[in-house]
Amino acid sequence: MNYLLIVFSGRRDATAFYEILLSLGYNALIVNTPRALAMSCGISVRTTPNAIYAVRNVLANRDFASYVATYYYNNGRFIRT
Repeated sequence: MNYLLIVFSGRRDATAFYEILLSLGYNALIVNTPRALAMSCGISVRTTPNAIYAVRNVLANRDFASYVATYYYNNGRFIRT
């Protein structure tokens, strides 16, 4: 399974980002950050790869101070986008 993982170091930003994606009509989940990408809060937002443009647009137009990185998960590997 391929997906995007948007990693945050703060729960508030992760939750707000999740709610924005839902309001835009994208499927999203709040998930624990995988150990390979361990961050202090351990929370990320997972969504489908076709949401990449919406993800980039939201990140560019809103201030998420605790945003860390976006990863594409493919064939068991995380690739930073």
